[in-house]
Amino acid sequence: MSDESELLEQRHALNAAINDHDVEKTTSFLHLDFVAQGTGGHSYNRQMAVQQLEQMLQPSFNLQSQIEVEHVEVSGDNAKLRVRRTESGRMYNPRHFWMFLAMAAMFAGLAIHWAVRDVEQVPEQYWVTIVAYAFGSMVMIWLAFRGGLRSMHQTQRAEEAWRCVDGRWLLAEERQL
Repeated sequence: MSDESELLEQRHALNAAINDHDVEKTTSFLHLDFVAQGTGGHSYNRQMAVQQLEQMLQPSFNLQSQIEVEHVEVSGDNAKLRVRRTESGRMYNPRHFWMFLAMAAMFAGLAIHWAVRDVEQVPEQYWVTIVAYAFGSMVMIWLAFRGGLRSMHQTQRAEEAWRCVDGRWLLAEERQL
């Protein structure tokens, strides 16, 4: 098997590990000196990449990745790949979800409180207050599902540098294009 086909096989295996949400297997493809640079100029090392992968590969995120290799260049134990990744997922953030649902319950409770309150005490504000609290509870329910369940879909191009270490190709560097 040629170096190029082994490299492509390894790149597709990395993508399969991502789609399987296997953090340990995914991080095993990263070289110990791995560095990455995003489009905004920010960079991160292997440790930071592993932390990000631990978050993104949680089953609740349901990350799915498709990879298209646009260019391959192998030179001895070093290689460069230009890839196009399409990633999609649905992130469930329980903290936001339950916070907004709790606020919705509070607004609903206030609406009920005003509904059962004696109408004679504040007649001109009575219905306005009930409607405002009821509307507030509906907005908070909407925010619970909007903020608690977010979709993500993005396509990125990147240039990857791979190194062959002990007969195995490892991702050493990634630069977003």
